[in-house]
Amino acid sequence: MATLLKKILLIEDSQTDSFLIQRAMREYPALTSHSLIIHNDMKSAQDYLDMNRDSISLILLDLGLPDTTDGKDTYRQLSLSNTTNIPVIVLTSTNNRNMAMDLVNLGLKDFLCKTDVMHAPLLLPQAIDFILSRNVHKLRSVRNMIGDSA
Repeated sequence: MATLLKKILLIEDSQTDSFLIQRAMREYPALTSHSLIIHNDMKSAQDYLDMNRDSISLILLDLGLPDTTDGKDTYRQLSLSNTTNIPVIVLTSTNNRNMAMDLVNLGLKDFLCKTDVMHAPLLLPQAIDFILSRNVHKLRSVRNMIGDSA
């Protein structure tokens, strides 16, 4: 049986940041079974999600996109794309704890500052690895509960 390649959607408008994220992921063995799909604005990412939602394991989201007004707007727009079962990690240049807490209250799973990742590249792939593991366990629990009640 063939193993399906897992996809991580990166929504990032900076080519430099996109390159750094790709490099950090390539150097982490646990993520070699994942491909990175990159979109540089919310509209194209939402179009991609509309057609490929079931194959996306995780979304890496930059908050400063050209077609959104601010970080909360970016996250809200993504939330409108019916991504409730896909974990999201926000990657941003802003180390704003209040904004991070506001987004966590809206459902965000993790928030990383890009400068922290630049100085400690393993932060990102480890966060990805952990969030994917948590999501697998969550989905198994939901399936078990559904199976028990059926």
